[in-house]
Amino acid sequence: MRSRNLPLVVGALLLVAVAGATLVETVSERDAETRVDVAQRLQPPSRAHPWGTDDLGRDVLVRVLAGGRIALEVGTVAVGLGATAGVPLGLVAARIRGWPSGVLAYTMDALMAFPAILLALAMIAALGPGHVQAMVAIGLVLVPAFWRLARAQALVVWNREFVEAARALGAAEGRLLVRHVLPHVIPVLLVQATTAFSGAILSEASLSFLGLGSQPPTPSWGRMLQEATAALGVAPWMALFPGLALGVTVLGVNLLGDGVRDALDPQMRRVLPPGSIV
Repeated sequence: MRSRNLPLVVGALLLVAVAGATLVETVSERDAETRVDVAQRLQPPSRAHPWGTDDLGRDVLVRVLAGGRIALEVGTVAVGLGATAGVPLGLVAARIRGWPSGVLAYTMDALMAFPAILLALAMIAALGPGHVQAMVAIGLVLVPAFWRLARAQALVVWNREFVEAARALGAAEGRLLVRHVLPHVIPVLLVQATTAFSGAILSEASLSFLGLGSQPPTPSWGRMLQEATAALGVAPWMALFPGLALGVTVLGVNLLGDGVRDALDPQMRRVLPPGSIV
């Protein structure tokens, strides 16, 4: 890894800041993000409420931090579900032949032919609204992406000379997979995971904005943006700060993904001069 990888450092710092802020909110006063105080409704940013209050008098800063916890939870669980199901299926699909491989490939291609948000909406309609259902729906939508990438990378690695040499020495298929194939597949999957993480956060925000994700009074950035539309003219801070938090988090994840890609890609290390900043 190069000693100076600006996207990796900046992305990691942004994510650490977001995660640290949500952690502080987690250990703060219980139910602070849902406490209603009508007497303080639509208050502009002040010392008592640094990011103002919403139409029910709830502190926007506290709710944004609580929404960050939901966003990070959804991203982590959704990516975990997608990778847990998609990667093993992709590795298996790289080795099997005949009609099982064809059925699996056609099924995944059919799922990828539909827009991800449309599939998520269909699953939410079947499962019901809620942030747990949103995590499951987004995770299932991510399965084909992880399957396709894992299969493509495994197909390349299985035909490499060092794998053939290990097979000629009598190594079993399971040992070949764990010792020789996975180490070359995991770096690419890490980059895919960061991309999927930011996509999962945006998908959850979109579903919540439509009323199909986190349900009131649970705070969610998408839900907060939807609630802010009714008071946008008199209380713009209700939309400004949740939108800013969403943008900063997605930016941090994308920068981290770029940094991980640059650090793990041997071609990038050969092309760039030593000590250059990416």
